[in-house]
Amino acid sequence: MPEAGASPELAPSLAALREQILDFIATCKQPMLREDSGEPLAILTGRFDLRIDNSALLLEAWDEHHTIARRVVSARVQARALLLVIRKFGGREGEIAISDTARRGADLDRNLRRKNFRERFRALLTRQFPGWTIDKLTAERDLHRAFSEHYVRALVTRAGTSWAAIAVSEAEQESAASSILTDGLLWLDHVHAAGLCLFVPERSAAVTARRLLYLNHDRAAYRLFPMPPSDAAQTSVEPLAEIDPADFGNLATELRPPRITASVAPEAREKLRAIASFPGVEEEITPQGELSLRYRGLEVAHANTIGATVIDAAMSEVARIRTPDTPDRRHPLYTRSAERWMESLVKADVSPLALEVAGSPVYSQVLLEAGRTRGIMDLLAITNAGRLAVIELKAEEDTRLPLQALDYWMRVRRHLERGDFQSHGFFAGRQISPDPPLLWLVFPAIRLHAANETVLKYFSREIPVTRLGINDDWRKGIRVVYRG
Repeated sequence: MPEAGASPELAPSLAALREQILDFIATCKQPMLREDSGEPLAILTGRFDLRIDNSALLLEAWDEHHTIARRVVSARVQARALLLVIRKFGGREGEIAISDTARRGADLDRNLRRKNFRERFRALLTRQFPGWTIDKLTAERDLHRAFSEHYVRALVTRAGTSWAAIAVSEAEQESAASSILTDGLLWLDHVHAAGLCLFVPERSAAVTARRLLYLNHDRAAYRLFPMPPSDAAQTSVEPLAEIDPADFGNLATELRPPRITASVAPEAREKLRAIASFPGVEEEITPQGELSLRYRGLEVAHANTIGATVIDAAMSEVARIRTPDTPDRRHPLYTRSAERWMESLVKADVSPLALEVAGSPVYSQVLLEAGRTRGIMDLLAITNAGRLAVIELKAEEDTRLPLQALDYWMRVRRHLERGDFQSHGFFAGRQISPDPPLLWLVFPAIRLHAANETVLKYFSREIPVTRLGINDDWRKGIRVVYRG
């Protein structure tokens, strides 16, 4: 029998649609729905309704914070989800996906964890800033503004004063926690607040604290709040204690003297003889004293006291593919280790970047904290006037470039202040200036991420940053086309 309010001719198809949806939900252990790219909403008894009313199938779901009310037009199964075509108020169509969090596992668990953390952060802000209004609170990804979904962003206001706030959960990866300042500065710039409050897990606070010391505090104020583990945070009724970034003590860093010879087993050296003699192959001695053979930056062999490994390709094939005029620009032998290729060109001749470093030795990855795992090459040169120049190479867009370059710069400065470069034999015969090192960011000019400019304007004036945009076809030879 048709439900009240349904017309006789529409009721059977609507009833079948309603039954299809309810049957699907019944198969789910933890059903949830998501409208377009919005937040997931759990489907719970007493908080979900699906009824036929006035010749339409109406869906309603709600929790403590928001409600979804939509007219369902059709449904189809796709992968492990039931996709509903819905009509919003005003006639616009959209889509709702119903799925089982128990089946979909990690992705949905992560989304729900982030949603829970957002509400935890709301409560924390209320406790931290009594009497202030939370005007904005979001964790939505925004590719246009380079905002990541890893962070919850907020704006708190009172009596005409506003502060930006950003937090990261302990459940996120360490890389997200250590990169929070990038998103924080972008958010601060977007909302035009007087200052920025950063809430980071206790275990990750040191990285952000040390970076804060090198920002321009005349442009904005900064406050850092380490967060205890979630269990302690949820039971606490006290505001978090703010910490002074200067209280983290000396920067831990290690500089190793440049190595002249590698520690390699005799049989390994013999195994690599043919590759080492191939035209264009260069030898590099790693900070660990191992031997790396590279062709245009691509490692083709590696040896130590234990043995040797070689690339799974003939050197003639490597040379055919890894050339600026390659017939296959998608081949891994061409695309891999782009920054290393760029590095090989700079080390061969650094003068295209600036005449003031012409003839300078160029050292690569001299610190143990160097960026092999982060896709940025750290080089060190010296100007004709004796000033150190930290050169950061990046072949692709990367919002993290400025702050990761800052990490390396602050460590180089630390060793400079201690006289380590002179005592360890770097730049032999040259007088090293005590002035702060120069910081050069080198990248293809058309690939500078707009977010980099925003972050850089918050740097301290004592950091002499120069942006060197190079030609996009840099593999044919480096030319600076933009300097700023």
